[in-house]
Amino acid sequence: MPNAPLPPLPEDVEPQTLEAAVDSLKARVAREATQPVHLMFVAFAEEGRSLGCILVHAHGPVDALMQVFERELYPGGEAAFMDAPKGETAPESEMYKLLLRADLKRIFGHVYDGEGNELDV
Repeated sequence: MPNAPLPPLPEDVEPQTLEAAVDSLKARVAREATQPVHLMFVAFAEEGRSLGCILVHAHGPVDALMQVFERELYPGGEAAFMDAPKGETAPESEMYKLLLRADLKRIFGHVYDGEGNELDV
């Protein structure tokens, strides 16, 4: 699957602003690292259209997104994150790959939107 390129940084970003953003991200990564690793859903959408979901074991959203990029799985669009419900597991064979709603239904037996409503797949 081809990877969507990352958008370039705006040319008018002040070095201090970029430095502050990097410091903030580093602090968030450090805070997330104190949390236990758990199953997370990373869903991608573009212009209101779902591009799929990737299941990861991560400390939190930043860790999850970093793993997606490190494995070159980013399909494009915007990312949304959701912790799996307590006790929910997924087979290792279904981790770290782009899944569609039908795949999630097959794996978990149900699919919910971000507000907890079950979706008809």
